[in-house]
Amino acid sequence: MAEYEKKVRDELRANGCYLQKEEMKMKIWEASGENVRITLNNGKTFEGIGEYFTSDLDNPSGIASICVGLYELYENEIASIEPIVVQQAISA
Repeated sequence: MAEYEKKVRDELRANGCYLQKEEMKMKIWEASGENVRITLNNGKTFEGIGEYFTSDLDNPSGIASICVGLYELYENEIASIEPIVVQQAISA
């Protein structure tokens, strides 16, 4: 189990809920506006807010894409998309 998945599982269990591994994976259009970690087929990872989702019908290349930072990532290059869970402190 990847370190990230173990951390997320432990955080979710601590808060009384748990997601199965397949529920942690996102579709490219679901990443739009979300804080995500995108892993490419070559192993490179990008973290940040998914912005500017472009469907395959609207993209001149004919392949759906999403931007993270300055990088446009194409759907056929993406191995996985995972949400980045940020735990906020609750002040008493």
